[in-house]
Amino acid sequence: MQFLQEMAWFDRVENQAGILTARLATEVQSLGKVTGTQLGVVVESFTLVVSSLIIAFTYNWKLALLNITFFPIVVIGGALQVSLFIPLFTGFVYSKKVFVQLTKIERVTETDLSENRTPEGVVIPNSSFAAEIAATLKFRARVSPMRQMNRGAGQNACKGADIAQEAFSANRTVVSLGLQPYMYEKFKEASAPTAKELYVGSGLFASVHSMANSIVFFQFAAFFYVSAILYDAGEVGILAIFRIFASINFAAQGLGRAASLATDFKSAHSNIKRTLATIERTTEMDANVGASPETPLSGSIEFRNVYFRYPARRNILILKAKPNTSNALVGTSGCGKSTIIQLVQRLYDVDERGPDSGIFVDGMDLRSLSPNWIRDQIGIVSQEPNLFDVSIRENIAYGLNKKEPSMDQIIEAAKQANVHEFIEGLPEGYETRVGAGGSLLSGGQKQRVAIARALIRKPRLLLLDEATSALDVDSERIVQATLDTAMQAGSRTSLVVAHRLTTVENCDAIVVLSNGRKIECGPPQALMQAKGAYYALHNVDAAATNH
Repeated sequence: MQFLQEMAWFDRVENQAGILTARLATEVQSLGKVTGTQLGVVVESFTLVVSSLIIAFTYNWKLALLNITFFPIVVIGGALQVSLFIPLFTGFVYSKKVFVQLTKIERVTETDLSENRTPEGVVIPNSSFAAEIAATLKFRARVSPMRQMNRGAGQNACKGADIAQEAFSANRTVVSLGLQPYMYEKFKEASAPTAKELYVGSGLFASVHSMANSIVFFQFAAFFYVSAILYDAGEVGILAIFRIFASINFAAQGLGRAASLATDFKSAHSNIKRTLATIERTTEMDANVGASPETPLSGSIEFRNVYFRYPARRNILILKAKPNTSNALVGTSGCGKSTIIQLVQRLYDVDERGPDSGIFVDGMDLRSLSPNWIRDQIGIVSQEPNLFDVSIRENIAYGLNKKEPSMDQIIEAAKQANVHEFIEGLPEGYETRVGAGGSLLSGGQKQRVAIARALIRKPRLLLLDEATSALDVDSERIVQATLDTAMQAGSRTSLVVAHRLTTVENCDAIVVLSNGRKIECGPPQALMQAKGAYYALHNVDAAATNH
């Protein structure tokens, strides 16, 4: 099942949300073309072919055998048509989509984008469309029967798909920089070998198609020629000849009807094979496998010689957080702060490097623990909270996914998150729906509801991933006060990822990261006095704030 896969599986381009949705909509739907009445047609056609051949053999086995010799040629011709038709059709359809959309994007100006409009008939494709196009073109390049004839064309198909995906995903940047003609020509250049492959393939398809359809006339000519010889020899009569001819025609019709469904069956087989491979795939990280200690965590976290490649970097990290302390992770963009948060949740596993290498909580190797158990001990608040289109009460209650919390528990969590008074002031109170993604709430309100959702489970580990960076000054002040209280209340260990250093001045320890490595660690005051990396970051942050 897809929702049981490890996070790394969803990070792959071919498993993005848009592509998975498109596959569910198209691949599974293709089953409808080969079930129900279509299966009845196949059975009927098979019965017609068998019964017609029996009748033909009854009247004259020589004429019947003559006609049967043409059947393999017809079947082989049909199979070749099917194997050529599917990749050619896919390539033409999606290449046309790409060219049409790139041509339309050429008509969009920067003024159009600034005024939030586009010329009539122009639809700027989104990232899901781009991902779908790229994945389909790459898949076509893999399944094309001509791939072995021209490996370079297949590679260029993937290159062209990457260019199209990049242009569609960053369409506003492309338009604002005036790169539309450049991207269009770049795609055409990369796709030229693929276009040549399609033209050659269409020529082969036309040749096979014409030859397969002309076989029937050679069959009729051979049938009547041999019939005349057998009639002169007195082996068969006129009535028997036409009965055999009618029987063979019925058999040919049945074979034709069955062959006409071959494309649908081949397409359905390929689609269902891919779908079943996805459904039956065994996850590399089963969330229910591993130890589930009866006692909750005390909150000790230790990174020992951690090696992790994400997405293409190899870093070594040594880090230790004491129980019941607040620890801030700071550094420039891409230094590994958010990666640490994901590793603690065991969304990814670190590389195997021996018994003394890994992430340890309360002295236990994180890889030996059940992912679900460790996540039950964690409360997380991210930069952009994801709220569901249900009531505020239900959104907070989702924090206790294993049991239904009481209203008192929900209110207590809301009070800790400093959002109770706001909720009480709403006409429907806790039953107020928040809209898709929390669209009916402001950024600060959404963030405080997310904090309440994290606190209701009374987490032993509290992870804050730039929880205030997307808020305005007033909202940030309110939310930061809430977070400071949450980190200090109860017995819990906090890991805080921060971009603005003023938000972590009250933490017990600051860890400065660079390229995935710890370069400084200690209390904020001590690091300021040391005038090292943290001191430099703090001065840059202060200067930016003053401006």
